[in-house]
Amino acid sequence: MALYRIIILLLISTLSFSQVNPDKNVDNLIRKGIHNLVIHNYKKSLGNFKILTKTYSSLPLGDIFTAAVFIAEANDYGEKADIDTINKLLTRAAEKAKILYEAAPDDLWNSYYYALIKGYSAYFEALNDNYITAFADGLSSISYFEKCIAKDSSFYEAYLALGIYKYWRSEKTASLTWLPFIEDEREVGIKFLKFALKHDCYNSYLGINSLLWIYINQKEYNKAINVVENSGNKYKDCRFLKWALADAYERIDKKKAISIYYELLNFYDRMPGQNHLNEIVLKHKIAMLYEQTGEFNKALKLCDEILGLKSLNGYVKENLQERLERVESLKIKLGSSK
Repeated sequence: MALYRIIILLLISTLSFSQVNPDKNVDNLIRKGIHNLVIHNYKKSLGNFKILTKTYSSLPLGDIFTAAVFIAEANDYGEKADIDTINKLLTRAAEKAKILYEAAPDDLWNSYYYALIKGYSAYFEALNDNYITAFADGLSSISYFEKCIAKDSSFYEAYLALGIYKYWRSEKTASLTWLPFIEDEREVGIKFLKFALKHDCYNSYLGINSLLWIYINQKEYNKAINVVENSGNKYKDCRFLKWALADAYERIDKKKAISIYYELLNFYDRMPGQNHLNEIVLKHKIAMLYEQTGEFNKALKLCDEILGLKSLNGYVKENLQERLERVESLKIKLGSSK
């Protein structure tokens, strides 16, 4: 998994904050906004956070979560995020957080605000291939989460972020564990995640999503599937989870994986003005599964549909260049096997 995806997992986990804001109205607006985000009602979610920003202008939360909605929406639709707008939101949030932190550095929530902002900043640096800066901001985010735990050991959301960080840091430095200052904390990371998920969260889906991808990385596919199935029907329509769930099923039940990918494809096919990025990715994944199950004609048809798409924009071409080349190779392979 690329560094920027690890950072995305880290920052996304911060949305599932399991504490209750002292102000009931703030708590209610955040709860509604995150719920609408998870069910992909981005317009309503933005409305919730717009009210939060306007009503509580001194708090950075409205700006932070508005940025989160823009990021999630772009990721869901396979579109390029509005970097300038999101950076402005995060800069404004950082200015507000600085004022609050300097006035009350011992306040748990002021450390939390900085943890969120640094996490999102890390994402944008990674998105622009500035990995050194991204890593530095990621570490800064973690340090603020550690401050949260130092101030309140029951701040469960911090365990969520730290769990993800510890797991993926250890995963990416596994070959260096012989060094005295490098520890393998993958099991600790999983333990932290499970600990956080035992407690009530505004949006436990995000912790579930993180644990799901960890189990997939460890090739423990049944555990990954069970994480979702044990959550009940609460997140059954969440597309972010469906992508991960289908990935897990690829290894143990290809027909089930194909079925889930088609559910996603049916949504994106109906989406007005779609740029075809998700369509291409999904059809390629399904074609590869059809090839593995011996359904060569179905696989070939999907390859032809992908390669027949015209007027792809520059963002899609840039992001899918290597995948489109693999589609070409798969088509040639399928043609020679007929």
